[in-house]
Amino acid sequence: MIFARPNFLTALLFVAAALPASAAELERVEARFEIFGFAGLHVLTNRTTVQERGDRYVIATDLETRGLASVFVDLTSHSEVQPRGRSGAP
Repeated sequence: MIFARPNFLTALLFVAAALPASAAELERVEARFEIFGFAGLHVLTNRTTVQERGDRYVIATDLETRGLASVFVDLTSHSEVQPRGRSGAP
């Protein structure tokens, strides 16, 4: 069974949002989670990046299987989200 702690990422995002910054300054938060399964086997790496400038933001997540898990499931995934109706990334 695989266990992850999404509460840490949520807390990290709230802390980043609370920090003061000018509207023109690019704010960037990067998080990496290493997920381990049974007997400490490395299963998955999750890298998440949140970029914000003023009222524009981009959230990107990369997932990749690691170790023995990649023999059974070869997963490499990139997801990115931007607000709808706005052009360009910060």
